Amino acid sequence: MQVAPRAPEMAERPPFLRGTQRAVVRAMQQNPYQALYNPPQGYPQGQQGNMGYQQPMIAQGDYEFSSDENAVIGSTASWTRGAGIIQIVVGALAAIGGILGLASGNPGSLVNLIAAAVCLSVGIALTSAGGSLNRVVITEGGDIMHMMQAMRSYQRAFKVQVITVILAIVLGVILAMAVAASAR
Repeated sequence: MQVAPRAPEMAERPPFLRGTQRAVVRAMQQNPYQALYNPPQGYPQGQQGNMGYQQPMIAQGDYEFSSDENAVIGSTASWTRGAGIIQIVVGALAAIGGILGLASGNPGSLVNLIAAAVCLSVGIALTSAGGSLNRVVITEGGDIMHMMQAMRSYQRAFKVQVITVILAIVLGVILAMAVAASAR
């Protein structure tokens, strides 16, 4: 009795790669979020992540969110786009007010222009995040890629907001100190 030879592609693969696709699929079915960052034993490591951990080499289309998850993501996408549109409208109105104020000789209107720039950049980032979240729901394949694009847009929006608030507090304290000093 003669045993059939193994498929040549399996025989040529190094031992640490044999069966890894099945192991990744099993891990993704058990906990897809953990599987992305903690690959099964013997799975080759990918590029160095920005926080020092190794990111595994997993194809972008390996995970699809369920219909329940897509419902939550779709609702979040709608609310995010709505918040972004509101920020853009407020930014546009602040810009108009700032331009009209500067045209009439009011130097304080410069604050409106700064607020407009912040609102517009946050609004654009939120609208972009909402679009990426919507692509998670309406496309098949690339859910993780679209989700990461949304996370980068959220990060940009939150960074702009935090930096702006810190600068506003610092400038407010400086102005308050200047007004108090001039009043003496």
